[in-house]
Amino acid sequence: IHGDVWVCDVSGPGLEELTWKRFAAGLHQPLGLKVVDGLIHVMCRDQIVALHDCNNDDEADYYKPVSRVHQTSAGGHDFITGLERDLAGRWFFASGNQGLCR
Repeated sequence: IHGDVWVCDVSGPGLEELTWKRFAAGLHQPLGLKVVDGLIHVMCRDQIVALHDCNNDDEADYYKPVSRVHQTSAGGHDFITGLERDLAGRWFFASGNQGLCR
């Protein structure tokens, strides 16, 4: 499960009928997620990626790099987390090594 993105389908009223499906795997420590215009973006330790389902089978087929501008630390406890966007569409997140990054 480490490095995965799962999606949940709510089939029934309320939360009685939940179905979970793995949408993506193999990401490098994903600790932030933001859906923009129906596209899942993931904050990984090494980059921000957009997950594309090219053949509509509910699994990501293409992991498109969106940004690789932040530094990846060799420190095991230097987290990268909390993916957000401002009104201008710029990404920002928290880095244990660099603080707030834009």
